[in-house]
Amino acid sequence: MDETKAEIKPAEKEDLGCLAAIGLLAILPFVVVVDTIVSGYILYNLWGWFLVQLGLPVISMMHAIGISLTTRMFLEGIKIDNEKEEKKMKRWKTRGMNQLACDFFGDSFKKVIAGLLVLLIGYIIHCFV
Repeated sequence: MDETKAEIKPAEKEDLGCLAAIGLLAILPFVVVVDTIVSGYILYNLWGWFLVQLGLPVISMMHAIGISLTTRMFLEGIKIDNEKEEKKMKRWKTRGMNQLACDFFGDSFKKVIAGLLVLLIGYIIHCFV
C-alpha cells in the first residue's frame, strides 16, 4: 500500500496556530493554580517543620499560599533578564506556538520539580531535628 502524507497548507498552519493559542490559554489557569497550590503546600510544610519550633505561629494552607504568592510577586516580578526574554521572543516568532507552550510548561514543570526536591530535602532534615 502506498501511504502519502498530506501536506499542510499555510492557511491550515495558521488555523493550527490559533487552535494551539486557544488551547494554551485554556490550560494556563489550571497550570497557574496547580503551581500556586504546590508552592503553598511546600511553604506550609517547611514552615510547620522548622519555623514553628522557633516560636512563630502555625499558619494555615491559605496563609502559606498567600505568603508564597506575595514573595513570588516581589522576587520574580523584579528580576527580568531582558537578554533571555529577547531570545525567547525570537524563538517564539520563528517556531510558533509549539515553542511558546514548551517554554511555558517547561518552566512551570522545573519550578514544581525544584520545589518538591526542596520539600524532600526539608523532610529529611526534619526527620533528624
